[in-house]
Amino acid sequence: MMGLFPYAPWLVWAFPIVSSLLVPLIARFSKRAKDYFAVAMCLITLTFAFSMVPDVYFNVLESSNLTVYWIPSLSISAGVYTKEKVTLEFLEEIKTISRT
Repeated sequence: MMGLFPYAPWLVWAFPIVSSLLVPLIARFSKRAKDYFAVAMCLITLTFAFSMVPDVYFNVLESSNLTVYWIPSLSISAGVYTKEKVTLEFLEEIKTISRT
């Protein structure tokens, strides 16, 4: 799983969407399996979300623009945008909160 952490900005929103499509299939086996599957997917997504906290806090994101063209003919792209200015303001606010 450690090899997936560079893709965490994508996985943190895409993983729940994809796994939610599998819930009805898992529910065919048993209600208990469906419940365990849903909780497991939430915990995995939580792991991806928390894996990004140090990158944002220490401002060490590998790329400031993690986007791909989704529908190039219409110039529509999908991705995760990180603006350096927004990140720096966020970091300053966290540092201020942690000092108090």
